[in-house]
Amino acid sequence: MRFSLRLVPLIAVILGTASCATYCIDVTGYLDPARPSSLMPGKTVYIMSNPKADNPLLDKEIALKMANLLTQKGYRVSPSEFADFHLVFTYGTDRGSLRTESIRRPQRIRVYHPDLETWTYETVDSYEPYSVQYYTHSLHVRVIDARRFGDGVQDKVVWVADTVSEEQSSDLRDLVNYLLVATFEYFGQDTGKAVRVRLAPGDFRVQRLKRVW
Repeated sequence: MRFSLRLVPLIAVILGTASCATYCIDVTGYLDPARPSSLMPGKTVYIMSNPKADNPLLDKEIALKMANLLTQKGYRVSPSEFADFHLVFTYGTDRGSLRTESIRRPQRIRVYHPDLETWTYETVDSYEPYSVQYYTHSLHVRVIDARRFGDGVQDKVVWVADTVSEEQSSDLRDLVNYLLVATFEYFGQDTGKAVRVRLAPGDFRVQRLKRVW
């Protein structure tokens, strides 16, 4: 297979940029105004697993990391029969937008100066376009009041969080750590709008969460 050496610097810059990127995560939290103070630290939470999960091991990993984050926030994780609240979650990755970006490529050119009758070399910038596929990663969390008997499931929901991030990486297992950290920064809160959270790969909260599994 023929490979152009002109592409080597371009590929190196793209990979270098991706490896040191800051991830931008949008979190929207919704809190039931009728029960704004019910979901408080000290309450017990049961994390419900999804028996129909495509990857039960990833599902288990995410649940364990949620338990760790809940404990850090002052909540207690307990079996279903002793819990004040049940936490339900879903997650996934979809193909996002295909974007056209450009990279700066300085070039040396030979320029003639008629007034001086001389030639010199100057550096000019050219920009080379390339296409980048982005992926949309999402995490949806619902917290349900386990103590309200007789109500429908929708009436029991006390808190909902929708968390979304569009990144070049398609690695959901890695990106879910960033989604979890961002989501639980606002656990139990009504954000009023989508809140942008920026997390670097070296963020200690992300690194700590990665070590849980």
